[in-house]
Amino acid sequence: MVGAIDSRTALRLIRERATLHRSELEEDWRLAKIREPCGRLRPWNRSGQMTILPGVVKAEHRGDYRIHLTFNDGTSKTVDFQPWLDGPIFEPLRDQALFSSVLS
Repeated sequence: MVGAIDSRTALRLIRERATLHRSELEEDWRLAKIREPCGRLRPWNRSGQMTILPGVVKAEHRGDYRIHLTFNDGTSKTVDFQPWLDGPIFEPLRDQALFSSVLS
């Protein structure tokens, strides 16, 4: 890969997908090296793989650095954002009063 992906979530999803489709990716690499057309990975589906990136339709603060997210596909989950508040850009959000007010 060339360039950088700053999102830990995106990197995790890419690694998971690469692991799931290792044999397909290896075959595509073999074809690319001999300048033959590569196949295409199947789209992610409801059997545990994504076809679209879900959008957040509702977010509620649940204390500390936790936010309960509801997505446009009907799923929901409470996420603890504290591990992602690294670096100077997130310094202001480490103040729990400010963090909790972001959704207000």
